[in-house]
Amino acid sequence: IDRARGGAHLNGMTPVKVRMLEDEYSKHRLVLQLDSLAAENALVMDALRDQMRQSLALEDEVKRLQREVSTHAEKEESTQSRLRLLISTIRDQERRILRTDED
Repeated sequence: IDRARGGAHLNGMTPVKVRMLEDEYSKHRLVLQLDSLAAENALVMDALRDQMRQSLALEDEVKRLQREVSTHAEKEESTQSRLRLLISTIRDQERRILRTDED
């Protein structure tokens, strides 16, 4: 462009024609920059989609593990309850045996 300016008058180009060429060049550069940005944006969007899929998969895994923990906690609570009942039954039987021995 700079060389075109210097030689424009020699080649018969008017300053208006030189300015038009400069504008076309600027537009072309902007289009290339926009294309490059669009390509970068597409890559970023793909990466974000992948991260969202991973995040959703992790959320599902957390929910599954929470259900599993809850199930184990319920089983343990049930086992504890049965053990307390068994201990109470054994103590009652011990008391009856002791009363029987005292009589």
